[in-house]
Amino acid sequence: MKVWIVTNAYLPEKGGLVSYTRNIALQLLREGKEVEIITSNLKNTSLPSYEEMEGVKVSRIDYSGVPKVLKPFSPLAYYYRTLKFIRKCDIKKDDVVISRFYTFALAVVKGKNVNKHIFVTPLIATKLQHIEAKETKYFFKKLYFYFILPQLALLDKLAIKHSPFVGVLSRSKQEEVASYYRLKRNDVFVIPPGVDMERFRVASTEEKNELRSKLGYSAEDKIVICVSRLSSEKNLEIIIHCINAITDKTIKLAFVGDGDCEKGMEELIIQYKLQDQIKLWGARQNVEDYYRMADVFILPSKYEGFGHVYLEAMACGLPCIAARSNPPITTTASGEIIVNDRLGVLVNYDSKEEIVSAIDYCLNTAVENQSYRRQFVQDNYSWRKHYNDVERIFLNGTNKTKQ
Repeated sequence: MKVWIVTNAYLPEKGGLVSYTRNIALQLLREGKEVEIITSNLKNTSLPSYEEMEGVKVSRIDYSGVPKVLKPFSPLAYYYRTLKFIRKCDIKKDDVVISRFYTFALAVVKGKNVNKHIFVTPLIATKLQHIEAKETKYFFKKLYFYFILPQLALLDKLAIKHSPFVGVLSRSKQEEVASYYRLKRNDVFVIPPGVDMERFRVASTEEKNELRSKLGYSAEDKIVICVSRLSSEKNLEIIIHCINAITDKTIKLAFVGDGDCEKGMEELIIQYKLQDQIKLWGARQNVEDYYRMADVFILPSKYEGFGHVYLEAMACGLPCIAARSNPPITTTASGEIIVNDRLGVLVNYDSKEEIVSAIDYCLNTAVENQSYRRQFVQDNYSWRKHYNDVERIFLNGTNKTKQ
């Protein structure tokens, strides 16, 4: 039996889905399982169509060369290209397939007859697209987003409806997916993710100060870090407003990640003259070093599938600040992760007063609960448990397509 993980992006790309795919693949490899990742090159023709990375086989679908006339129909174009590729893959009926992206999940459903196939959906694709369409300032980009929305809705719905098993990473996402697609709640399985406890760990004082020195910070700085894609649903500009409202100039804010909102954030930083306090570091492969040199983690997303970054931060001993879930305004799993004030603070996503207060509280309690936060993650989240949960679903769960 072979395990296939299918998703739209993998290394050298970055982000939550890439991190998930890599971590679960390496866990399965350590357990002696045969693993292959099927992904796309996201039009990056310099990437090989096949390679082995860290002992894991990676096959990439070429997404380049789609005619410009088909751009308004790009979700459908990429789906059909994925379906064509999947049909040629040697996926056996009794193999395990974990899908993490709707077009790939649907391609497996339509291209192969697989009994053990679970679509672990990260979020509802159309909801994310609505947020991006609403908040973009560019007319033609907004028009494009609204044009492709019906295509996303159709493909996402078909993937959810026809995948034998549907999984999510949190209870809040279970409620949302079941309600949105009118599924029975028990047909959506909750399988919390894991975290790499060796990579994400608490730094010694010496290591922390050394990392700070390399990055231009001092030992006396109080560093608040945000590791995230710089996109509208992440609600990042409010953190900049909050830093501007704080009088203590030893508090520094570090963003690690890139995305469409970067230019607007840069302009806001310049407007407030906060260049000495706020740094945009861009995307980084060694993201663990940025956690280890920081004191507090913050990400006040309005819409979040789970939030692996909170686990990574807590594994490094950091208290976390997150937006509490309040559907339909905010939909997050933060309340399932930050379950007490030793782990962090939940805030209203748009309340500067609450966020400023949370930063102050977390900075004052950052050190005393470091070991507790790390132990909490170790006790509750592991990739071995995650895959065991997947196998248990195949063994005991109901294949909803056969009901």
